Amino acid sequence: MREDDFKLWLTRAGYAENTVNTQMAQARRLDQAYGDLDEHFDRDKFTAIAATLKYSAQDKRDQAANPSKLPIDGDLYSNLASYRATLNFYQRYRDDDQAGRKPRTPKLGDDQFFSEVSRMMGVFKERMPDFAGFAEEIGQFWETEGSYKRDARESVIAAATNFDQTEEECGRAVYKALVQGTQQGLPLSWRTQAEISKAPANIQTRFYETVARLARLQAGDNQGLLECARELESLKAAGMPGMRRGEVLSIAISVYGTINVNDACWFKVRTFDRLGKALMGHKFFASPQFELAEFEKFQWAMNRIRDQLDDWNWRTGSLTDVQGFIWVAMAENWEEPEVSDLTREAVEEAMDECEEIGVEAFLAQYRFGKPRDYWTRREPEGFLFPAKAIVGAAYGFMPEGKPQSAKEFYGGYGEQAANGILQRLGFEIVSTKGGEMAPATEGKPAIGTKPTNLILYGPPGTGKTYATASEAVRLCDGTVPSDREELMLRYQELSRKGRIGFVTFHQSFSYEDFVEGLRPQQAETGDEGSPDTAGFSLVARDGVFKEMARVAGENKGRALSHDLPPFDGSRKIFKMSLGRSWASEDDAIYQGALEGGYVVLGWGGEVDWSDQRFDNWEAIKERWRQDHPDAHGNDPNMSQIYTFRSNMEVGSLIVISDGNMKFRAVAEVTSDYRFVPGPDGEYNHRRSVRWLWHTEDSLPRDRIYRKQLSQVSAYQMQGRQVIWDALEQIVASGGDAVATSGEPEPYVLIIDEINRANISKVFGELITLLEQDKRAGQPNALSVKLPYSGEEFSVPANLHVIGTMNTADRSIALLDTALRRRFEFREVMPEPDVLEDAAALTGVDLPMVLRKLNERIEYMFDREHQIGHAYFMACKSRADVDACMRVRIIPLLSEYFFDDWNKIALVLGDRDGSRFLERVELKPPVGLDEDGEAPSRWRWNVRSAFPPDAYSGLS
Repeated sequence: MREDDFKLWLTRAGYAENTVNTQMAQARRLDQAYGDLDEHFDRDKFTAIAATLKYSAQDKRDQAANPSKLPIDGDLYSNLASYRATLNFYQRYRDDDQAGRKPRTPKLGDDQFFSEVSRMMGVFKERMPDFAGFAEEIGQFWETEGSYKRDARESVIAAATNFDQTEEECGRAVYKALVQGTQQGLPLSWRTQAEISKAPANIQTRFYETVARLARLQAGDNQGLLECARELESLKAAGMPGMRRGEVLSIAISVYGTINVNDACWFKVRTFDRLGKALMGHKFFASPQFELAEFEKFQWAMNRIRDQLDDWNWRTGSLTDVQGFIWVAMAENWEEPEVSDLTREAVEEAMDECEEIGVEAFLAQYRFGKPRDYWTRREPEGFLFPAKAIVGAAYGFMPEGKPQSAKEFYGGYGEQAANGILQRLGFEIVSTKGGEMAPATEGKPAIGTKPTNLILYGPPGTGKTYATASEAVRLCDGTVPSDREELMLRYQELSRKGRIGFVTFHQSFSYEDFVEGLRPQQAETGDEGSPDTAGFSLVARDGVFKEMARVAGENKGRALSHDLPPFDGSRKIFKMSLGRSWASEDDAIYQGALEGGYVVLGWGGEVDWSDQRFDNWEAIKERWRQDHPDAHGNDPNMSQIYTFRSNMEVGSLIVISDGNMKFRAVAEVTSDYRFVPGPDGEYNHRRSVRWLWHTEDSLPRDRIYRKQLSQVSAYQMQGRQVIWDALEQIVASGGDAVATSGEPEPYVLIIDEINRANISKVFGELITLLEQDKRAGQPNALSVKLPYSGEEFSVPANLHVIGTMNTADRSIALLDTALRRRFEFREVMPEPDVLEDAAALTGVDLPMVLRKLNERIEYMFDREHQIGHAYFMACKSRADVDACMRVRIIPLLSEYFFDDWNKIALVLGDRDGSRFLERVELKPPVGLDEDGEAPSRWRWNVRSAFPPDAYSGLS
């Protein structure tokens, strides 16, 4: 610890002698207890120490033990708060020292600035009557403006100091910690995040890498801050239209200020624009770009406010406290706002948001019920919006406005008032009263995607399979990366998430493989891993298509926030049973857990295992054997309670099984073990959880886990066997922990070689259900009762089907007529021109070679048996071309022409066998050619080496 420098900083900053002596004494105690304070500052800016100094009012009421390393005899609550203040002083000193700043000195004066801050302080005290200073972690201010900021900052610091990840991963974690979701006080907008997610992958990488650099800037690095802001500004033209001036300011200053709390703070443009006008008569930031001069004026103003607050002994710890003060003092929601007349622009912004997140999410967000009678649209035949909710939300898009309920605008006559406002602004009102018409949006996604049934057909080697990858990514994302490698990486990512499925049809493929069928299943395994009962039974098992449809049908849209644990294998994951879904007596266990936010274990008897000594396996075993002397080491009352109480951690993930083959819920552990006596002395052991996802219709286990689940009540799953991307996709797009857009995300099933199976047999009733207007949620939606499971089944509208057909294997004319009527067919033919780059590398005119081969094949056979360009795409030398001809092209011609080598030679332009082929005359057997009139016979071989002019015969 730098004692002399710290004392000099305190003295120069104008603190009284008693304050200086107190802070120096407490800093020495911290240094002795935790080690060199400067090393802790350099490592994590005191995050680890601060975590041990936390002591809430509830902890005081509970008489919790001292969590710190400091010996404290008096009041833990006040003493630990005082030590936290000392850490803040030392951090401010180190920040100033790193930035080369001199300590602040009071600059108060009886001017407009001083008067306005004084007025704000009065407003603040009216709204926070129990406020006793920023150092006190108690009261309304701490609940509304303190605790969640500390948690967010700790998450940002953890991400910024983790150098085992890439800069992009760091930036994503930082942005995730600061983006608004269920916690609206956070500084960054989920709307901007939604726009970022639509940008090309390389632009997203640039954005998140810039966020990472912002989070890793040192205090006082204003030049680095400027460079990062310029990079954010450049992204607007590169493919992120949302990177407007206000967003750049919010992101740059908020991320930088989260780490460097004595240099900046969380920033929201509208609030600070108003503050600048109130304090100085003009905005802090008026330039179209981020300018350092304006940022430094902003810093000056924030520190001047801080001086005035400290002069009143409000004990600010950082500019974060100043920002919280401003938020409260300038907030509009403590009293009715004065909002000017609604504008068309505000209404259209509300419509944009409704389209972005979907009608259901929009209605939920603004607390409006489902509209019954009146809808509106901005253009003829355009999308229908709920009229009343649009008007209420639009008030929030007015300057200094906030959303209003139907009772708030126009004296409470919400519905008629909304119609009048919208008509005045030029919007059409659509009535559904008396059954006049049904709104196109009700009960449907806000942005409906027409279901796609597509078959790509053509000769072999034309790139049909690659085209399906491109088409699948386009359907899922709306755009396709121009780079092939980027495209395939995105395709693989979507496949891991389960949004793209792939299956190849063959002659033995059946309805049971595709939709559902009966499969033998061994009796479910018990706690010892052995069957509970002997033998097998036949159970209905979902096929490829039904499984994909189930997952797609569960999707409720993309997450609007990212308040989810990481799904990257960094946390333990456990399987648990909460009763059996088919057993009515067990249903209460599961439903009670869902409603109560906990998981419960039936093993472990009526013993309270809360004591810390039961962290140890031997202690658990010893205690259980006191009551049950004959208990063996594998007794589940011991092993299960150890797993549940000791091995499971806060933050662990839990998958709730439904038998061996399915799962029905996912949770995150939020508390340690606790003993809660259950009914009839059973199910006494609980842990609180946050339910991340659950479903009434269980999903197949193999969507997220490669191994079969055991019936053991609770055990740790193998992380390497978990399909983490798929698990995250399911939780994020239909879960309980985050709001979703309401528009289901697209899913794609690719069926390769679709014409090789018996289509009528494989598809069965799907022939009807696949029709676009027969999909779930569509005007003529149909469902059928499946023959094996007896379940009602329909095909969701967000599941697209893409097939491929090799026309050389089977003519399109032979396809089932019913299938042909329900699919769009797109021909994929050879493209010789794409071989120009390969031609330059190999020295062979490959476009010419391919054209000539195909012209001759079509003349002698048909156009469906041509040769695709993909055969030659990978050729980089003449030797590669020769190898391709020898092992791929010529054998394919042999198959086409049924080993008629004369025809093969004609296609190759090698009638005399001097280029690609070798022709050897065969002599007739003795006695067969006595009169010399036996026909000539030839043996054809493929040459081991082709002469230099081999390809000239094709010109």
